[in-house]
Amino acid sequence: MSLKELDYLINELIKEDNKLSDIELKFLLNKLNQMSDSLDDICTYKDKNYTIKVVGKNYCRNSINITIRKNIEYNLKTLIKNGMLNDEIFDFITSLISAKKNLIISGGINSGKTTLLELLLNNAFDKKRVYLLEKEPCLSAEFDTLVKFVSNKSQKGYANLISYIQKSYPEYFISDTNYIDINFSDMFGKIVTLRANSFDSTLKEITSVYMQDGLSEKYARQRALTDYDYIINLKKLPNGIQVIDSIVEKRLIKQVKEQISSVMLIQDNKNDVVESNQTIESDIKDDIDTKESETSTEEKSVEEDA
Repeated sequence: MSLKELDYLINELIKEDNKLSDIELKFLLNKLNQMSDSLDDICTYKDKNYTIKVVGKNYCRNSINITIRKNIEYNLKTLIKNGMLNDEIFDFITSLISAKKNLIISGGINSGKTTLLELLLNNAFDKKRVYLLEKEPCLSAEFDTLVKFVSNKSQKGYANLISYIQKSYPEYFISDTNYIDINFSDMFGKIVTLRANSFDSTLKEITSVYMQDGLSEKYARQRALTDYDYIINLKKLPNGIQVIDSIVEKRLIKQVKEQISSVMLIQDNKNDVVESNQTIESDIKDDIDTKESETSTEEKSVEEDA
């Protein structure tokens, strides 16, 4: 059973009341089971119109949970209207992509990371050879020069897939896996998603990944700032709107760090000057006391002789 046939089946099942009876649910699960080795884990099936997510017995204690969501096409006009970004921000991000800058798109759960990636894939990679790695098949973008892979670190054969991607030298590499893989450190034109709620937590998360490779915190942070040029952070507002909260360039991060270091150095120098002055004052005081003592002794000697 193909995804196209599955799409037709779902459309027929939910077109009236958007609810499935027990018989219809069992029928659907049987069809899904034919497409998968097992429904015990978390499985995702996606085509142009629907995304089906099955949470299996390994995660649900007493049943299988299935979610069917109709896909919504997000274009630039829609996202601008929703308040995620504006024309200037979009043009700036696409200019970064054209310059093959390395980007991190970070944010919490449902903050809009995949939505932004979908928009960029559909608008910023015209005739470019792009390799896309997903943990689950969530992005529906399709064009002739886009190659899609679905895998994760725990999956057998992951290391071989990463080696293949590296040796293929794609013009752009996009990872929608929500983690940093240091194997792609030397690549240019990469965009990765990372689950982190703020810019600070993003930087800490990247640093911790490089520290796992045996680097100290100082050098891990330097490595992170070397490998990625910009961090784009998204957040979900209390009213449900997904927005780009900040875009930070690594050069600015370094400048801030240098300014902090300079302030600390100036303060250290001030402390050294204060300590030096205190030492000089102490030495002068000791000299004065010694001279006064010697003078007093000489006067006493003269009096005794008289």
